[in-house]
Amino acid sequence: IFIMNLDMSAGRLAYQKEQFDRMGMAFERVPAVDGLALPRETYERYAFQWERPMSHSEVACLLSHSLGWRRAAEGNGAVIMEDDQVLADEIKPVLDELGPRDGAQLFNLEAQPRLRYVARQPSETIANVRFFELKMPTAGAGAYLVTRDAARLLLDRLERRAAIADYFIHSAPGIRRFQADPGLTLELRTMTGMYNIRRRPEATPVISRNNPRKNIVTRVFWAVQHPRLRLRRAASQLRLVIDKARISSSSIRRKVEPCASILANYQAMDALMDQKRAPAAETAMGGVCLSWRRRRHSCPCP
Repeated sequence: IFIMNLDMSAGRLAYQKEQFDRMGMAFERVPAVDGLALPRETYERYAFQWERPMSHSEVACLLSHSLGWRRAAEGNGAVIMEDDQVLADEIKPVLDELGPRDGAQLFNLEAQPRLRYVARQPSETIANVRFFELKMPTAGAGAYLVTRDAARLLLDRLERRAAIADYFIHSAPGIRRFQADPGLTLELRTMTGMYNIRRRPEATPVISRNNPRKNIVTRVFWAVQHPRLRLRRAASQLRLVIDKARISSSSIRRKVEPCASILANYQAMDALMDQKRAPAAETAMGGVCLSWRRRRHSCPCP
Protein backbone atom coordinates (compact mmCIF):
# COMPACT_ATOMS: atom_id res chain seq x y z
CA ILE A 1 0.00 0.00 0.00
CA PHE A 2 1.42 3.37 -1.06
CA ILE A 3 0.05 6.62 0.36
CA MET A 4 0.80 9.91 -1.40
CA ASN A 5 1.58 12.67 1.07
CA LEU A 6 2.98 16.18 0.73
CA ASP A 7 5.92 17.12 2.92
CA MET A 8 3.86 19.95 4.41
CA SER A 9 0.99 17.60 5.35
CA ALA A 10 2.43 16.17 8.55
CA GLY A 11 -1.02 16.10 10.17
CA ARG A 12 -2.46 13.86 7.47
CA LEU A 13 0.53 11.53 7.65
CA ALA A 14 0.13 11.24 11.44
CA TYR A 15 -3.58 10.48 10.95
CA GLN A 16 -2.81 7.64 8.52
CA LYS A 17 -0.11 6.18 10.78
CA GLU A 18 -2.55 6.02 13.68
CA GLN A 19 -5.31 4.60 11.49
CA PHE A 20 -3.15 1.87 9.98
CA ASP A 21 -1.70 0.95 13.38
CA ARG A 22 -5.23 0.54 14.77
CA MET A 23 -6.11 -1.81 11.90
CA GLY A 24 -2.90 -3.84 11.97
CA MET A 25 -1.88 -2.70 8.50
CA ALA A 26 1.20 -1.05 7.05
CA PHE A 27 1.87 1.40 4.24
CA GLU A 28 4.75 3.13 2.50
CA ARG A 29 4.73 6.89 2.10
CA VAL A 30 5.25 8.33 -1.38
CA PRO A 31 6.34 12.01 -1.31
CA ALA A 32 3.68 13.78 -3.36
CA VAL A 33 4.42 16.43 -5.98
CA ASP A 34 3.81 19.97 -4.72
CA GLY A 35 1.80 22.02 -7.19
CA LEU A 36 3.13 25.29 -5.77
CA ALA A 37 6.70 24.17 -6.50
CA LEU A 38 5.98 22.72 -9.96
CA PRO A 39 8.51 23.95 -12.57
CA ARG A 40 6.95 25.96 -15.35
CA GLU A 41 8.18 23.63 -18.09
CA THR A 42 6.72 20.61 -16.29
CA TYR A 43 3.39 22.34 -15.80
CA GLU A 44 3.12 23.43 -19.44
CA ARG A 45 4.06 19.96 -20.68
CA TYR A 46 0.93 18.40 -19.11
CA ALA A 47 -1.51 21.27 -18.48
CA PHE A 48 -2.87 21.61 -22.02
CA GLN A 49 -3.23 17.99 -23.08
CA TRP A 50 -6.79 17.57 -21.77
CA GLU A 51 -10.07 19.21 -22.83
CA ARG A 52 -9.43 22.30 -20.66
CA PRO A 53 -6.33 23.80 -19.00
CA MET A 54 -5.39 21.99 -15.81
CA SER A 55 -4.40 23.85 -12.66
CA HIS A 56 -1.01 23.43 -11.01
CA SER A 57 -2.53 21.27 -8.27
CA GLU A 58 -4.29 19.05 -10.83
CA VAL A 59 -1.03 18.45 -12.71
CA ALA A 60 0.77 17.78 -9.42
CA CYS A 61 -1.95 15.30 -8.38
CA LEU A 62 -1.60 13.41 -11.67
CA LEU A 63 2.19 13.25 -11.33
CA SER A 64 1.87 12.10 -7.71
CA HIS A 65 -0.30 9.19 -8.81
CA SER A 66 2.24 8.33 -11.50
CA LEU A 67 4.84 7.80 -8.76
CA GLY A 68 2.57 5.13 -7.32
CA TRP A 69 2.05 3.56 -10.75
CA ARG A 70 5.80 3.32 -11.19
CA ARG A 71 6.13 1.38 -7.94
CA ALA A 72 3.22 -0.87 -8.94
CA ALA A 73 4.80 -1.50 -12.35
CA GLU A 74 8.15 -2.39 -10.79
CA GLY A 75 6.52 -4.78 -8.33
CA ASN A 76 3.43 -6.95 -8.61
CA GLY A 77 0.78 -4.25 -8.52
CA ALA A 78 -0.14 -2.06 -5.55
CA VAL A 79 -2.85 -0.25 -3.64
CA ILE A 80 -2.51 3.50 -4.16
CA MET A 81 -4.18 5.89 -1.73
CA GLU A 82 -4.39 9.60 -1.10
CA ASP A 83 -3.70 10.72 2.46
CA ASP A 84 -7.26 11.82 3.32
CA GLN A 85 -9.01 8.44 3.29
CA VAL A 86 -10.86 6.78 6.18
CA LEU A 87 -10.79 2.98 6.00
CA ALA A 88 -13.44 0.33 6.60
CA ASP A 89 -12.77 -2.75 8.71
CA GLU A 90 -13.48 -4.88 5.64
CA ILE A 91 -10.58 -3.52 3.62
CA LYS A 92 -7.94 -5.83 5.08
CA PRO A 93 -9.66 -9.18 4.30
CA VAL A 94 -10.70 -7.89 0.88
CA LEU A 95 -7.16 -6.85 -0.06
CA ASP A 96 -5.77 -10.13 1.30
CA GLU A 97 -8.09 -12.09 -0.98
CA LEU A 98 -7.74 -9.83 -4.00
CA GLY A 99 -3.98 -10.33 -3.89
CA PRO A 100 -1.79 -9.97 -7.00
CA ARG A 101 -3.80 -10.19 -10.21
CA ASP A 102 -2.81 -10.92 -13.80
CA GLY A 103 -3.84 -8.70 -16.67
CA ALA A 104 -4.58 -4.98 -16.80
CA GLN A 105 -7.14 -4.48 -14.03
CA LEU A 106 -8.01 -1.70 -11.60
CA PHE A 107 -10.23 -2.01 -8.52
CA ASN A 108 -11.68 1.26 -7.24
CA LEU A 109 -12.10 1.01 -3.46
CA GLU A 110 -13.45 4.49 -2.68
CA ALA A 111 -17.10 5.34 -2.06
CA GLN A 112 -18.38 8.44 -3.85
CA PRO A 113 -21.71 10.27 -3.62
CA ARG A 114 -21.94 10.51 -7.41
CA LEU A 115 -23.81 7.90 -9.44
CA ARG A 116 -21.67 5.47 -11.45
CA TYR A 117 -22.41 3.44 -14.55
CA VAL A 118 -21.71 -0.17 -13.62
CA ALA A 119 -22.62 -3.66 -14.86
CA ARG A 120 -26.00 -4.97 -13.77
CA GLN A 121 -24.46 -7.95 -11.98
CA PRO A 122 -21.29 -8.12 -9.86
CA SER A 123 -18.21 -9.81 -11.30
CA GLU A 124 -17.21 -11.26 -7.93
CA THR A 125 -17.89 -10.98 -4.21
CA ILE A 126 -15.16 -10.89 -1.55
CA ALA A 127 -15.96 -10.73 2.18
CA ASN A 128 -19.49 -9.48 1.42
CA VAL A 129 -18.12 -6.71 -0.81
CA ARG A 130 -19.32 -6.91 -4.40
CA PHE A 131 -17.21 -5.75 -7.35
CA PHE A 132 -19.09 -4.35 -10.33
CA GLU A 133 -17.37 -3.66 -13.63
CA LEU A 134 -17.33 0.07 -14.39
CA LYS A 135 -18.81 0.88 -17.78
CA MET A 136 -17.86 4.57 -17.99
CA PRO A 137 -15.19 6.87 -16.54
CA THR A 138 -16.02 7.93 -13.01
CA ALA A 139 -14.94 10.41 -10.38
CA GLY A 140 -12.65 9.50 -7.52
CA ALA A 141 -9.03 8.38 -7.28
CA GLY A 142 -8.66 8.30 -3.50
CA ALA A 143 -7.97 4.56 -3.17
CA TYR A 144 -7.58 1.85 -5.77
CA LEU A 145 -5.72 -1.38 -6.46
CA VAL A 146 -3.86 -1.36 -9.77
CA THR A 147 -2.20 -4.42 -11.29
CA ARG A 148 1.30 -4.34 -12.73
CA ASP A 149 0.04 -4.48 -16.33
CA ALA A 150 -2.47 -1.69 -15.73
CA ALA A 151 0.19 0.49 -14.11
CA ARG A 152 2.45 0.04 -17.13
CA LEU A 153 -0.38 1.05 -19.47
CA LEU A 154 -1.04 4.19 -17.40
CA LEU A 155 2.65 5.16 -17.43
CA ASP A 156 2.87 4.57 -21.18
CA ARG A 157 -0.22 6.71 -21.78
CA LEU A 158 1.18 9.51 -19.63
CA GLU A 159 4.02 9.91 -22.14
CA ARG A 160 1.47 11.01 -24.74
CA ARG A 161 -1.61 12.29 -22.90
CA ALA A 162 -2.68 13.92 -19.65
CA ALA A 163 -5.90 14.72 -17.78
CA ILE A 164 -7.09 15.24 -14.23
CA ALA A 165 -6.10 12.16 -12.23
CA ASP A 166 -9.45 10.41 -11.80
CA TYR A 167 -10.48 10.89 -15.45
CA PHE A 168 -7.06 9.75 -16.65
CA ILE A 169 -7.16 6.63 -14.47
CA HIS A 170 -10.72 5.64 -15.39
CA SER A 171 -10.57 6.37 -19.13
CA ALA A 172 -7.24 4.85 -20.20
CA PRO A 173 -7.96 2.14 -22.82
CA GLY A 174 -7.03 -1.48 -22.31
CA ILE A 175 -7.80 -1.62 -18.57
CA ARG A 176 -10.77 -3.40 -16.97
CA ARG A 177 -12.08 -1.44 -14.00
CA PHE A 178 -14.20 -2.61 -11.08
CA GLN A 179 -15.98 -0.76 -8.29
CA ALA A 180 -16.19 -2.04 -4.72
CA ASP A 181 -19.74 -1.88 -3.34
CA PRO A 182 -20.02 -0.91 -0.55
CA GLY A 183 -16.98 1.37 -0.73
CA LEU A 184 -14.03 0.48 1.47
CA THR A 185 -12.69 4.02 1.93
CA LEU A 186 -14.17 7.49 2.12
CA GLU A 187 -12.59 10.93 1.82
CA LEU A 188 -12.42 12.88 5.09
CA ARG A 189 -13.94 15.96 3.47
CA THR A 190 -16.85 13.95 2.03
CA MET A 191 -17.67 12.56 5.48
CA THR A 192 -18.38 16.04 6.81
CA GLY A 193 -21.42 16.52 4.61
CA MET A 194 -22.52 12.89 4.42
CA TYR A 195 -22.72 12.35 8.18
CA ASN A 196 -23.14 15.96 9.35
CA ILE A 197 -20.06 15.81 11.56
CA ARG A 198 -17.45 18.41 12.38
CA ARG A 199 -14.62 18.86 9.93
CA ARG A 200 -11.23 17.72 11.10
CA PRO A 201 -8.18 19.84 10.21
CA GLU A 202 -6.79 16.90 8.24
CA ALA A 203 -9.77 17.22 5.88
CA THR A 204 -8.88 20.78 4.85
CA PRO A 205 -7.27 20.98 1.40
CA VAL A 206 -3.60 21.86 1.81
CA ILE A 207 -3.28 23.67 -1.51
CA SER A 208 -6.05 25.62 -3.21
CA ARG A 209 -6.83 24.45 -6.71
CA ASN A 210 -5.66 27.82 -8.05
CA ASN A 211 -7.67 27.20 -11.20
CA PRO A 212 -6.29 29.37 -14.00
CA ARG A 213 -9.65 29.49 -15.81
CA LYS A 214 -10.86 32.23 -13.46
CA ASN A 215 -8.81 34.87 -15.29
CA ILE A 216 -10.63 35.89 -18.49
CA VAL A 217 -7.47 37.27 -20.11
CA THR A 218 -5.66 34.02 -19.46
CA ARG A 219 -8.60 32.04 -20.84
CA VAL A 220 -8.59 34.00 -24.11
CA PHE A 221 -4.82 33.73 -24.42
CA TRP A 222 -4.87 29.97 -23.90
CA ALA A 223 -7.80 29.52 -26.30
CA VAL A 224 -5.74 31.19 -29.02
CA GLN A 225 -2.49 29.46 -28.09
CA HIS A 226 -4.08 26.00 -27.66
CA PRO A 227 -6.98 25.69 -30.14
CA ARG A 228 -7.13 21.91 -29.67
CA LEU A 229 -8.62 22.34 -26.20
CA ARG A 230 -12.07 23.14 -27.57
CA LEU A 231 -11.84 20.37 -30.15
CA ARG A 232 -11.00 17.86 -27.42
CA ARG A 233 -13.92 19.16 -25.36
CA ALA A 234 -16.34 18.71 -28.25
CA ALA A 235 -14.98 15.24 -29.02
CA SER A 236 -15.27 14.27 -25.34
CA GLN A 237 -18.93 15.30 -25.17
CA LEU A 238 -19.74 13.43 -28.39
CA ARG A 239 -17.97 10.31 -27.09
CA LEU A 240 -19.95 10.59 -23.84
CA VAL A 241 -23.27 10.56 -25.71
CA ILE A 242 -22.20 7.58 -27.83
CA ASP A 243 -20.93 5.62 -24.83
CA LYS A 244 -24.14 6.18 -22.88
CA ALA A 245 -26.18 4.88 -25.78
CA ARG A 246 -23.88 1.90 -26.25
CA ILE A 247 -24.03 0.71 -22.63
CA SER A 248 -27.67 1.57 -21.89
CA SER A 249 -28.84 -2.05 -22.00
CA SER A 250 -25.90 -3.57 -20.12
CA SER A 251 -25.43 -1.12 -17.25
CA ILE A 252 -27.22 0.74 -14.49
CA ARG A 253 -26.49 3.96 -12.61
CA ARG A 254 -25.57 3.04 -9.08
CA LYS A 255 -24.69 5.08 -6.00
CA VAL A 256 -21.92 3.39 -4.04
CA GLU A 257 -22.47 3.76 -0.31
CA PRO A 258 -19.55 3.45 2.14
CA CYS A 259 -19.20 0.50 4.51
CA ALA A 260 -20.90 1.23 7.84
CA SER A 261 -17.65 0.57 9.71
CA ILE A 262 -16.07 3.68 8.14
CA LEU A 263 -18.10 6.00 10.38
CA ALA A 264 -17.24 3.97 13.49
CA ASN A 265 -13.55 4.07 12.59
CA TYR A 266 -13.74 7.80 11.95
CA GLN A 267 -15.30 8.41 15.36
CA ALA A 268 -12.62 6.29 17.06
CA MET A 269 -9.88 8.13 15.18
CA ASP A 270 -11.51 11.49 15.95
CA ALA A 271 -11.29 10.83 19.69
CA LEU A 272 -7.76 9.40 19.42
CA MET A 273 -6.36 12.30 17.39
CA ASP A 274 -7.95 14.90 19.67
CA GLN A 275 -6.51 13.12 22.69
CA LYS A 276 -3.04 13.19 21.16
CA ARG A 277 -3.43 16.80 20.04
CA ALA A 278 -4.54 18.15 23.42
CA PRO A 279 -1.14 18.10 25.23
CA ALA A 280 0.50 19.95 22.35
CA ALA A 281 -2.29 22.50 22.22
CA GLU A 282 -2.29 23.58 25.85
CA THR A 283 -0.52 26.86 25.05
CA ALA A 284 -3.84 28.62 24.95
CA MET A 285 -4.96 32.19 25.31
CA GLY A 286 -8.56 33.01 26.12
CA GLY A 287 -9.54 29.35 25.69
CA VAL A 288 -8.38 29.21 22.06
CA CYS A 289 -5.33 27.14 21.12
CA LEU A 290 -2.77 29.26 19.32
CA SER A 291 -1.91 26.49 16.84
CA TRP A 292 -5.59 26.14 15.90
CA ARG A 293 -6.09 29.91 15.75
CA ARG A 294 -3.43 30.15 13.06
CA ARG A 295 -5.30 27.51 11.07
CA ARG A 296 -8.58 29.40 11.52
CA HIS A 297 -10.28 26.42 13.13
CA SER A 298 -12.19 26.33 16.40
CA CYS A 299 -10.31 24.68 19.23
CA PRO A 300 -11.29 21.04 19.94
CA CYS A 301 -9.70 21.01 23.39
CA PRO A 302 -11.93 20.58 26.44
